Amino acid sequence: MQLTKKTTLFFVSGAVLIAGLFLFERKPSDTINIKELQPEQLNFAESNKVQPTKPIDANIQATDSSQAVTPNLESTISRLKEADLKTWQMIEEIIKSKNDNDPRLDKELKHQSPEVRAALYEKYEAIPNEARNDRGLIAYMIARDFESAADAQFMKKVFEEPPCLSLADCKSTMPEDPHHSGENQITQNYPQMATLFQIEKRLTEHPEVLKDASIREAIASTLRQAESYAVPIVSNKAQQIRTRFGL
Repeated sequence: MQLTKKTTLFFVSGAVLIAGLFLFERKPSDTINIKELQPEQLNFAESNKVQPTKPIDANIQATDSSQAVTPNLESTISRLKEADLKTWQMIEEIIKSKNDNDPRLDKELKHQSPEVRAALYEKYEAIPNEARNDRGLIAYMIARDFESAADAQFMKKVFEEPPCLSLADCKSTMPEDPHHSGENQITQNYPQMATLFQIEKRLTEHPEVLKDASIREAIASTLRQAESYAVPIVSNKAQQIRTRFGL
């Protein structure tokens, strides 16, 4: 009878241990789904490591960035024409849903009017720094359809902002969490990396844009600014693009 109790205790303890390990190793369900920006594509080297952080705070995840408005943004939206207002409503819906794979991004929301893009510049500034996915989505749309001096100025400003040190508070560094550091590196630098990947894609698919001297200089200036960004994965990617296209 004593042996049976010990055997039972052994199996119960083992089951609890296995269950605990399984829960500990589970990845968070709140990781962002970034277009063309998966971890394996970034090829992180040891020298590219930045300070890792804790997983995204639940309170930040619940932030509705679609409601972020400043006086300048409110004024810009009030001047939008009816067709542009419909486009803007779609953008707000996607930001609120946090769905980077919404098919409208590649259909209705390509090549927005200058007025809508002006609203996007203002919207980016209105969104909290910690909402990296939402800010990154706007950076993605601007860089993907880059076509003006205003777009170039916006992209350059993305690389002038201070690096985000933590998903809970961009101004503060959080204790190391080795299980999520790779995911957080991507998320913390999402606006910057999304911008760079879209510039690279544009130049790869349409290298002829570099024949326009003004566009060439605008892109080169943006990449030079990105190369000075204080995060290795960003600066290294910018340098790679400059070298590849002779900028």
